[in-house]
Amino acid sequence: MLSRPALACAAAYVALELAEAFTQNAADALFLARHGAGALGFVLAASSALVAVTVGLTGALADRGERPRLFFRLGVAAAALLVLARGALALAPAAASIALMIVAKQTSAALDLAFWVVVADRFHAREGRRLVPILTFAGGAGMALASFATRAVAAVVSVEGLLLVAAAFTAAAAAAVGALAAEPSPPAAGVPLWTAWKEGAAATARSPLYRRLVAVVAAVGAFGPILFTAFGAAAAEAHPGAVDLAAFLGRFRGLTCLATLAAQAALGPAFFHFFGVGNAFLLAPLVGVVAGAALCARPELVVAAAALAAARVLDAAVQTPAEKLAHNLAAPRLRGRVGAFLDGVAKRSGALAGGIAAGLVAAPPLVLAAAVGWLAAALALRRRYASLAVGELLRSPAPREALPAVDEATLRLLRRDLGGDD
Repeated sequence: MLSRPALACAAAYVALELAEAFTQNAADALFLARHGAGALGFVLAASSALVAVTVGLTGALADRGERPRLFFRLGVAAAALLVLARGALALAPAAASIALMIVAKQTSAALDLAFWVVVADRFHAREGRRLVPILTFAGGAGMALASFATRAVAAVVSVEGLLLVAAAFTAAAAAAVGALAAEPSPPAAGVPLWTAWKEGAAATARSPLYRRLVAVVAAVGAFGPILFTAFGAAAAEAHPGAVDLAAFLGRFRGLTCLATLAAQAALGPAFFHFFGVGNAFLLAPLVGVVAGAALCARPELVVAAAALAAARVLDAAVQTPAEKLAHNLAAPRLRGRVGAFLDGVAKRSGALAGGIAAGLVAAPPLVLAAAVGWLAAALALRRRYASLAVGELLRSPAPREALPAVDEATLRLLRRDLGGDD
């Protein structure tokens, strides 16, 4: 039985994913229909650079004040930006479609980080391990519902009108989490934003675990825009026109979300139980290498779609939960700042490099090369994850309370390592 705060968070995440699906389908379709995929990599690179700043500010603010109230304010601001974007599309369609691609990534990244900081703030480690799969499953259900509904909703309100629907769902998510602001939460020390950024970087640099995790999330960030650029080029060629593109992207995201829900229900929990968090970092890059090889052999839409779908399914069902569980090992007062550095500076720096590379060399071999680099970083983390995870807890002021964040499979690996000759 979920508590009232847990139900509020679940409802908010469903609404948040509904809004993101409508926003992303509209933004991608409008951009590809008006500009094609030639400049997509550079736009994704610019967006990633700004996301690093956006997430850094969000993480710093999350550690300065009351987390639910911050999420409420960010949600209201994001809803207002989507309404403004709808108006801008009527006045300057070409320029506004580029700006929308960038704005959509900023709002999504800020709200996602703020939401997960609220979850880490409101629920202790044992509750978090139980709630993370439930919340990600609920969010995936919302994403699937909105994706399949994209064609029908766009037929009524137009592709541009999808932004107004997304604004309404974003405001609803803000209200659901904002209601938690009346409940007491741990006090957060106020520090200047630049100090918070430096502390996040310093905390990450001091941790052997997070130093290796930085390489993994940077590789994940680089792989994403490279693969999406290959997919976008094939989709724009096969489906001309914003309406057809939005409908295709909606079907694609809907089917991907259904596969993600199945993976989250079956694959994710079973994999974490039997193999642990450290091994979870290997699954997605291994599939990425296979996908890159397949694209090199057959650079077609069906292959690109299958590759992107597989990458997204494993990212949502295995990769992202593994990152969140590793992130929760940080000391509570530093979670926002460490999360901001990992999801902001590290991942977005990788995405910046990947986007520029995709804009210069839009070739399937680039997908394969990025996947190989990701796999190498994951192997380096996996090799010492068990001892590094427990070592991170020993650095925390309250390691016993955080101990449930280390899964049993990781503890088994640690016992095996401690019983060896090294």
